[in-house]
Amino acid sequence: MVCESGSRLLAFIVTSMVIVGCTCSNDLATPREVDPIATSALRIVHASPNASALTCRQNDRDLAGSVSVSSPVGPFQRLPSEYRNLRLIDVSGQALVSVQVFLAADREYTFVAYDRADRMRGLLLDDAVPAPEDGRVAFRVVNADVDHGSLTVLLGQQRVDVAVGQVSEWLSTSDPATVTIERGNGSPLQPGLPSSGTGSAITMIVRPLEGGSADVVVLP
Repeated sequence: MVCESGSRLLAFIVTSMVIVGCTCSNDLATPREVDPIATSALRIVHASPNASALTCRQNDRDLAGSVSVSSPVGPFQRLPSEYRNLRLIDVSGQALVSVQVFLAADREYTFVAYDRADRMRGLLLDDAVPAPEDGRVAFRVVNADVDHGSLTVLLGQQRVDVAVGQVSEWLSTSDPATVTIERGNGSPLQPGLPSSGTGSAITMIVRPLEGGSADVVVLP
């Protein structure tokens, strides 16, 4: 009786080992990572007054090119859509910004790096523009000027305040020369809203006064 019970127990253990062993996946059949079908486009803008040239890594993969105070706008680069980790790296290899962003498929975005190097922040802009209007120019203003607080856009009787690290709604005008944009201390930007062809849309990124060769970065 004891020997028969022991034999049955041994047979059960062996059978269990075989069954467990069969649950392991075949390495040759394991799916490999493939290039994503859904992608977005992203560009980087350097709006920090004192950070060195910056490169961007997406999930630790380099996006081509770098941006600097004097050459602040990078080209659009394709990358997988949905949630992405962006890291902005200075020339010493230090990550000044690390942030998780959501990128919708088949859309274009601008990531603005602003504030000083030791406290750098980022602002993600959706570059979907409004439908062009005949005889008018659409524009929005990004406040990356950490030295002067809120910006004010004066558009006829309309007054729009833009806090630091924020972007205004899309505005429009038939005469860009009549638009005034003031820093927090009341001083107007020189020049103000640039002339542009009607039916176009532009983004103005206002940087600190010591921000380099251009205090206003204009994006088409």
